[in-house]
Parts: sequence; structure tokens; C-alpha cells
Amino acid sequence: MKRIATIIVCIMILLIFSSALYANTNQSIKIETLGEAHKDYIEIIGLDEEIKQMINSISTDMNLGNLPSNYTIDYRKANKIYVDTDIFALESSKREDVKKLLEEGDYMWLLTLDIENTAYKINISRGLPFDESLKDILTEKEIETIKAQEGKWTVAAIGFEEGKSISYGESITDRLKDTNYEIEGEIVLCGGLKHIHQPVALLMGKEEVELLIALHDLQLEGREEEINLLKPTLAQETEGVYLYSKIKDTVNKMEIPDKDSVGAGGSIDLSSPTRYPKELIAALFLGLLVLVFGLMWIKGHRSS
Repeated sequence: MKRIATIIVCIMILLIFSSALYANTNQSIKIETLGEAHKDYIEIIGLDEEIKQMINSISTDMNLGNLPSNYTIDYRKANKIYVDTDIFALESSKREDVKKLLEEGDYMWLLTLDIENTAYKINISRGLPFDESLKDILTEKEIETIKAQEGKWTVAAIGFEEGKSISYGESITDRLKDTNYEIEGEIVLCGGLKHIHQPVALLMGKEEVELLIALHDLQLEGREEEINLLKPTLAQETEGVYLYSKIKDTVNKMEIPDKDSVGAGGSIDLSSPTRYPKELIAALFLGLLVLVFGLMWIKGHRSS
């Protein structure tokens, strides 16, 4: 009887220890959100009436059902997403280098709001400078509106999907739990990367950027063994979890993407031809010319 009691106590200790370890692993991961103390908070909550009008219009036009008359929006839950910064161009994957480059660039806020059985995704970004090439196709009023919004936080878009949303935090935690990849660090969200259009999560280790986690559809074209080389050993069966340095090196070997190309999530082709520097191409071309003229000279010399 004492033996059975001892075994039960040991099992309970193991369960408690495992739960504590898992809790500590989750608590060590941080994703930046829009808190009340953030410098953008006051300006962004000033968009509340406009955002609600847009949501009401979408709900009516798409027959999504009647909205509650008193719903509120918690802007503190908005996620910060760095955008359009070519971090893959950095030679290193050091945390401080990547973070510095991201912070020197631009960012947006993405807030997901669940109302009834619909998830609304609110994209809040800063107005861009007016593009003079559009001057001939826009009215004076449209031009004035764009110029007035430059540098100010505006509602860039609101999307919606049926059902309850899954937050980025929940999605990232689930994937890290499945991989047993335990590391203390923070999560940084960024979008508009080369060949990867939709936002991804970067898991920052103490020294290096360790993982790139795809939060949306990301197609990898290649053999299974090639794709597995991009993944951590413990994440071979998990979708969307990759070693950051491996993804960076692979993308940098691909051809430079067309600036006008767009896509739902992105695509990485492991069989894409390596991109050679212009200097190397010029040197090879010059060498080929020298070889051709040399052969012609030898042939002419022999004929004479």
C-alpha cells in the first residue's frame, strides 16, 4: 500500500513539474501589443468612431447579422507588425542587428475583433507621402485627402472571416508546443519580406534570431528532404516552423522578385537558380569574348 502511495505522489510531482515548466516556457515569450502607455495609443483610439462605422457598413452590406449596439474595441490588444524592411539583406542573423534594422523602418498595427460569429481584422497604418505619378488620375479632393493623411494613423483596411479568430499568440504558442522548441526570447512580427508577403513571427533568442514561423500560407517548392533541412530537428512534422538563417540563405539565392508581384502568402522555390552578382556576369562575358577572339586568332594564324 505504501508503494502505491509513493508511486502516486511521484506521478503528481512529475505532473506539477511539467506544468510549471510549460507555463514558464510560454511566459518567457513576449509579443509587442499597443498598451495605453504607447505613444501611438491616443491617436489610434481616436479612430474608434470611424472603425465602428466601417464595421457596421461591412456587416450590413455582407448580411453578417445585427451588431450589438454597445460593443467596445480593446485597442490594447493590437499587434505591432514591422513592414517592408529587407532584413534578409543582413549578412548576420544576430538579434541586435535584425531588431535595429526593423526599428529603423516602418510598422503597422493589426487588431482582431470578434463580434458575434465574425472576426474582423483591422489594419491600421500610417499614411504615405503622395505619389506624384498619380496626379493625373486622381481628383483634387482625393489628392488633398491623401496629403492630409501623410504620417497620420489611418484605417488602411478591414477584413472579416466567419467564426472566432485565433490570435497570433495562440497560433505561435501551439506550434512551439508541438515542436518542444524551448527557448527564452521575444516574438517579433514582420511582413512584406522578400518572397514572403504575409506576416511571419521571428523568435528572437538571446544572441540570434532562431526561428521564422509562418502565420499564413507559405509555399515551399522542393523535395521533402530539402524542405526538412530548413526546419529544426524537433519540428520536422510541424507546418510553418523554420530555422531563420536557413530561410534567409535560401531567399537570398533566389532571383530578385518583381516589385509588382503580389501573392496570398508567398513562395520559396528551393530549386530557384542562384542569383549571381552583375560583376561576375560581366567578368564571365568578357572572358567568353577573349576566348572567342583568341580561337579566331589561332585559327587565322594557322591558316596563314
